[in-house]
Amino acid sequence: MDKLLDKLQRDNLLSEDQARVVRKEAALKQVPIRSALLSTEFVSMGMLARYLSGNATLALDTDAFVPDANALALLPKRIARHFTVLPISLDRRKNHLIIAMGDPTNVLVRDRVRREIDLNVSIEYRRANIKQIKQALDKCFGVYNSLQAVLRELDEQINSISEQLQNEHSPIIRLVDAILQDAITRRASDIHLTPESTYVQVRYRIDGVLQVICCLHISYWSALIVRIKVLSDIDIAETRLAQDGHISHSIHGQKIDFRVASFPLHAGENLVLRVLDRQRGLLTLNALCSDREIEKTLTKMVREPSGLLLVCGPTGSGKTTTLYALLRTLDASALNIMTLEDPIEYPIVNIQQTRVHSSAAFGFAEGVRGVLRQDPDVILVGEVRDPDSCAMSCRASMTGHLVLTSTHADDSMGAIARMLELRTERSMMASVLTGIVAQRLIRKLCRHCLQKNSDCGVCSGTGYVGRIAIFECLMVTEALSTLLASGASFSALHQQAVEDGMVPLRQVAKDYLNRGLTTANELRRVFGDSIMED
Repeated sequence: MDKLLDKLQRDNLLSEDQARVVRKEAALKQVPIRSALLSTEFVSMGMLARYLSGNATLALDTDAFVPDANALALLPKRIARHFTVLPISLDRRKNHLIIAMGDPTNVLVRDRVRREIDLNVSIEYRRANIKQIKQALDKCFGVYNSLQAVLRELDEQINSISEQLQNEHSPIIRLVDAILQDAITRRASDIHLTPESTYVQVRYRIDGVLQVICCLHISYWSALIVRIKVLSDIDIAETRLAQDGHISHSIHGQKIDFRVASFPLHAGENLVLRVLDRQRGLLTLNALCSDREIEKTLTKMVREPSGLLLVCGPTGSGKTTTLYALLRTLDASALNIMTLEDPIEYPIVNIQQTRVHSSAAFGFAEGVRGVLRQDPDVILVGEVRDPDSCAMSCRASMTGHLVLTSTHADDSMGAIARMLELRTERSMMASVLTGIVAQRLIRKLCRHCLQKNSDCGVCSGTGYVGRIAIFECLMVTEALSTLLASGASFSALHQQAVEDGMVPLRQVAKDYLNRGLTTANELRRVFGDSIMED
């Protein structure tokens, strides 16, 4: 594998000192060079796959591995077991299947597998340890199955709950894995497990909307919550206080993290698991923006050498995703980029990230004071929540730094009102504010059925698949800055912003409606009934 490092260096994709770090990491952790290379994130998985001609060794963590039911369904059990090949994951959008096998160069096995699978599905073969493949196959075809199958088996189980928790193959243990895998398959962003008097309701938030998936009898709840608490390292004895934890699982061939939060209710503890899928959460600006003009405007905003760039919107509107996308347009090796977040959702290479802790007297305001002594070029402040954090963010931007932050406001004018509410003087705001980005996420029509269809397997009968980010971009011009400093009304500021080129958010939303990308009902859900009356 040292030859791989040499080749990457020859192609100027890896520096000599980076190669040295990889070798040291491999030696210290006693892992293969390839694993160390990926853990340092000096190169992407895609780049590495090209160098290894598609035969990269896949490390299967059989304890954490959760099968992809869609991938398994493509290959008969007898073929998978006979040839020791494991369907890892299926990308439905690209009809691309990843299969693990001991020797990906074995043409006879590949031909046999190819005859069993639809020709419209492309196959990528990955090398893996034979023993690990067999263990994973036991997990897939021996005792594991779909969520509904696990629920049926659970109802037939006669063992006590405590006995089930001691058996790693019991339905109650597998139920947690099945829920996690099912949520990822359905593109859920959150999993809600809510106890009622006689049952537990399982819901997923998909494209911003909660959907009921199934109900469990309340008698299973104590075992289910214990299992999740154990996995997330939460105190199982504490039931009266809110607690936070973390689960990391390999699902569909990717490492997925879940942030777990328990909260006491009258009927028992409520659990919410936030899905932290790095593949989905870390988007480039190009992938985030469907409008290239908006992308150019956002890029221009973040390329300013100093000033305050504010991203606003309600909870769940994608502010954090946009902030990360903006940071990723910058040259992190040439700039000292530092962030203050609560919490850190996605680690980013070459960016110095810090989690603030209000309980430990280290909030955003204190964090900015400390960061300013670290010679930063760009500072991301997760959110301005109070007058102190707002004042420190403004002060940092005044001293020659580019500061990116977010706040809860409906639109650009609302963001200005919010800063005034946090006791920011108009003259200060006029001198530091370089731009405001207001945004929403709206669901896209399902192009497979083009209407609500309960039989549609793509959208599960909702009529929507995926979401579009829509933006209102306000570039602070000299004319707008002068009006802001002079105490002009919000209507005057809004008029000037429109004259300077800002397209109001509601107008952008209606443009998407007119283009047939979404529905009037979706706009009413996001903006309220008044949007159709404007």
